[in-house]
Amino acid sequence: MFQSWSTTDGTTFTSGTNRSWVFDFSASDPAGTWRFEAIYNGQTYETYFNVNAPAVITVISPGNKKQWSPRQTHSIMWSDNLGGNVNIALYRNGAFNSTLVSNTASDGLFSWKPDAALALGSGYTIRVTSVSNPAVYDVSDAIFALRASTAEPAIMLLLD
Repeated sequence: MFQSWSTTDGTTFTSGTNRSWVFDFSASDPAGTWRFEAIYNGQTYETYFNVNAPAVITVISPGNKKQWSPRQTHSIMWSDNLGGNVNIALYRNGAFNSTLVSNTASDGLFSWKPDAALALGSGYTIRVTSVSNPAVYDVSDAIFALRASTAEPAIMLLLD
């Protein structure tokens, strides 16, 4: 904990009331991702912000695996210094295709099984975006293809 304080306001709550506090960080304060937490009426609220360290997301996987089976679950991995949640989306040939998950914890790992309706073929990438600051995102460097593996069982219908 860097700093804490408590305040009480004896006035009756109104929808037009606004309170704010200002804190100036010095150049000697530690750089990095910080968390601000406030408790109001027994409910805890938190937000994250960076001091002298720009927010960064780096998509790690899909990496060099060029083909993904549409029948298997795949690990989407990233690293960041956000502290907050992220959105994960699928792109094809640079255009948005679908949202894989919204407002999920930025823990660096999401397991994804492709939707059966997705078209097979190449040109797919993954984009991980900060929920609190959508200008902070990264797109997987590797383009991957959804291809049926020859090792996957084929369904055959035999008629007598």
